[in-house]
Amino acid sequence: MLSKLAWVNGVAASNDTVGDGLCPGSYATSPQSGWLWDTGVRSYPSCTSPSVENNAQQCAGDPTSVIIRASGSPQCLATQMPGCKFNLHTMSQLDFDVTLQNCQGTWAAPLWLTPDHWAGGGRSGEIDMVELCPTDGIHSNFAGAYAPYGSEVKWNYDANSFSGHITMVIDSAGEVTVDLCTGSAPCAKTNGGATYGNIYGSNACSGADCVYTFISDIWNGLEGDGGYWGCTGGKTNPGSTCAYSIRNIRAKVSEGAFPSHCAALVSGSSPTPSPPSPQPSPTPAPPSGSCQVGDFVTCSDGTSCGGNQCCRDGSTCPSASNSFTGCSGKKTDCTR
Repeated sequence: MLSKLAWVNGVAASNDTVGDGLCPGSYATSPQSGWLWDTGVRSYPSCTSPSVENNAQQCAGDPTSVIIRASGSPQCLATQMPGCKFNLHTMSQLDFDVTLQNCQGTWAAPLWLTPDHWAGGGRSGEIDMVELCPTDGIHSNFAGAYAPYGSEVKWNYDANSFSGHITMVIDSAGEVTVDLCTGSAPCAKTNGGATYGNIYGSNACSGADCVYTFISDIWNGLEGDGGYWGCTGGKTNPGSTCAYSIRNIRAKVSEGAFPSHCAALVSGSSPTPSPPSPQPSPTPAPPSGSCQVGDFVTCSDGTSCGGNQCCRDGSTCPSASNSFTGCSGKKTDCTR
């Protein structure tokens, strides 16, 4: 999948406390305070029709988690973690739990890493830790990288009913290995995992800044770029109800690799707490008066936002940083 990105507008997820197995020991809910994923909407060339939606939810108490569900109609669904960008040179290992339901035949990428500088397909440095591309099963790959640069793996598990763990290891020479296993403990490094020989020699890091962003998506749309045709054969999966969750993302990184508000991503941080009793979503504060950059507030059009994102009418969120230029400008500014 390709990853040139642009803001469109804002949207919020809805509450769901159904115990459907996507959040073991917890429950699915609309984004809580401190959630690391984005509630806004961006455009992506890999799924251009219908318009992209962001219906992402989280598992209560886990700010690293993300849940995306297809509704049965053609959809382009995505979210990402732009506030937690990092330099890949700082990371030596990444672990997370994944659950897939009813996803066979649907192009879904529950968790992948896109570089800020994306160019050259298999030489781009993109890392697809878990993806249904092609849609015949669960794969780990590197945007189609081939020997001698990299090799992908199709895992022998059922994409309609799978729960397990992914471990990605990056050694000092830049070799990336991705392994998938059952259970929730880190996977052993095996000779059967997906590999990329030297990620530091990819287009993302050689002559570029090697900065990456987490993305999660379901591309079950009607049109898209070469990635769409390559992964889906140019076809949607009619009636798809693919649903998945990513949970307990933990990274072994150098000190200071992530901004302080992304501390939950760092290995050794507190485990996921017991979920609290379901609470109604907080009412956003009005944009008038004072606020801190990143606060959850109300747009002038009545929708909600927080920090560096656009309101539904295209204006800039009142609590965005004044250096943020991704929208049409602030109609109100509560940070002054």
